[in-house]
Amino acid sequence: MIDPGPHPVDAGRAADANFETIERALPLLQQDMQVILRSSTHVFSGNRARMPGDAHRAPLSDHGRSLDDLEDMVLAGGGAILRLGRVLNAADPLLTRWWNGLKEGVPVSPFSQGRCAPLTTGAVVDAFFDVLGAAPAVYQMGVPDEVTYLDIAQRLRAAMGLPEDRVTASPSTPSALELDDWPCYASLAPTPSCLNEPMPSCDAVVGETIERLLA
Repeated sequence: MIDPGPHPVDAGRAADANFETIERALPLLQQDMQVILRSSTHVFSGNRARMPGDAHRAPLSDHGRSLDDLEDMVLAGGGAILRLGRVLNAADPLLTRWWNGLKEGVPVSPFSQGRCAPLTTGAVVDAFFDVLGAAPAVYQMGVPDEVTYLDIAQRLRAAMGLPEDRVTASPSTPSALELDDWPCYASLAPTPSCLNEPMPSCDAVVGETIERLLA
């Protein structure tokens, strides 16, 4: 599995992905093993919810454009693409940073326009094993709804019993996160072979994650 790392909007701050190193390593990897690229919704423009896997790719950032190119390289080399939403768990760096900040009295300012379609770690592991050994193609794992990062932060604050003013929307512009514009949607339509059972809603994923984080 090749993971280029998160887009800055998902990392919550600037994040570097070394696409050049991955490109140089691909020919070596493809000689001995199946390559599965962990991709994301950032290869799309985000102009519709539940984006199908065969939709036209129109990234809104350099990260997304590099990921788009990498998808083509992996497919051309006989590899597979696994596009995922945000994998949300109690060890999520963004969530734990908010939690630590709120505990220390530091206000949290999520991006008001940032959205995600969170997945559980278990669902992603199941999807990976479904793709492992499958034909070279694009596979997607998605949930039926979405949530804003601001809403996630507010739910965390409420669960911690803190005042509402401890979480405020960030005034950051899209360009501050290397985006041409804010995507309107972040969800992906799942590939049937990657959806063996009903997926939990965003509300359920966020609730379970926060519960484990505060345990």
